[in-house]
Amino acid sequence: MLSPSIVTKVPQLIEIFYDNVNTNISKSRMLTLGSKLAGLGDEEITKLTLSGVSQSIGGISYIIADEAELTIMRNRYLVGEADRIYPVTVLNGCGVNGIATRYQEVLEAAGIKVASVGNYSSKDEAVSFIQYGKDGEKQANKIARELKITELRMVEDLESIEIQVIIGLDLNT
Repeated sequence: MLSPSIVTKVPQLIEIFYDNVNTNISKSRMLTLGSKLAGLGDEEITKLTLSGVSQSIGGISYIIADEAELTIMRNRYLVGEADRIYPVTVLNGCGVNGIATRYQEVLEAAGIKVASVGNYSSKDEAVSFIQYGKDGEKQANKIARELKITELRMVEDLESIEIQVIIGLDLNT
């Protein structure tokens, strides 16, 4: 609960906040969120630590967040199913130069963000397939429809939201 002495300082604190933090949250929305948070107890608040690396950019010190960890936290705590982002990796499983990049471009043209491209452990996959973590099935199906891939595999060892698209010789057209 806010103490009476702090209530009169709220407008000044908001100005200090906006002078020091770059956000797209409006002041009225910030006040609404603040009033909701003021009544919560410690047991109702999830505390998280986002790891990152220190970096100096233009003489100003920043902490650059780990993008994969940020995505996991965003999906788990901040958004509903429809707004979740899934890290998609496109991997060359057939040994054809540039094929993973070609399919990265296809997916991104369809509005599916690709986090990275690379090579799969095998270079002789005849049939393309998609591997996904336990929470990635819906997005994996969307990608499968886009690329006309019929083989999908749920893999326990993958991060729950991770998706890997392995390009085989069947998509080398």
